[in-house]
Amino acid sequence: PPVMFSPEEGRAMLTASHFVSQLTDHSVRTAYENALFKIKSVLKSDEQEMLEDLQDKVKVVPPPSQAAHPDEIHLAKIQQALMQRQVVEMDYFSPASGAFTHRQVEPIGMVYYSDAWHVIAWCRLRHDYRDFRLDRMSKIEALRERYRLHDRLSLEQYLQQQSHTTEARLTKVFFEQEVVQHTYHARYHHGFVQEEKREAGTEMWFMVASEEYFARWLLMFTNGARVLKPESLKQSIQQLIRELQK
Repeated sequence: PPVMFSPEEGRAMLTASHFVSQLTDHSVRTAYENALFKIKSVLKSDEQEMLEDLQDKVKVVPPPSQAAHPDEIHLAKIQQALMQRQVVEMDYFSPASGAFTHRQVEPIGMVYYSDAWHVIAWCRLRHDYRDFRLDRMSKIEALRERYRLHDRLSLEQYLQQQSHTTEARLTKVFFEQEVVQHTYHARYHHGFVQEEKREAGTEMWFMVASEEYFARWLLMFTNGARVLKPESLKQSIQQLIRELQK
């Protein structure tokens, strides 16, 4: 039977389509465009015209870091593996080693953060849960083999577990007022959690994965940023300054 959509629902779907076009890949984007076409077809002619007019007046501009992202990151294939509980075989590129390793993983969920899609999965090579970026995965194949769901954590359980195990990585930095605006985009790449406004500036909390990487980012603010905690981060910055002086 026909499903009637209201103009408000049509506008909501159109708005979402702009995010889909920038934050997904070809496999999902094509399916969404087909679905949106079906939605438009059941609207009245005047509502269709208004929707088409709105289409050209709404844009989502992706961050510069996404310009080099591959158009095909196999989102649909990973979604299918998640639904069917299939083992996924792939080659995964590690920036640390600069090489690909062959993996078989049991995916438990997908998360979008730091301008990239991530697959959370049990890695059979490492015998532990790992976080894999989709744009670093190559030669992806969903195998016929299925894993038992009750043997693995749910995505929510994994995220809760991570919030406890990474608590020691919480970092607090005070930014002077004149440099705060220069942190707005980049801070999300460095684990930004929350901020508290102060009279002379802003205190920000970060969940830091790599202290050295974070320290190098802070150096660009010179005396406009002050580390409040932990002490080890201050020492890392001091070491980098000594190296710069040499």
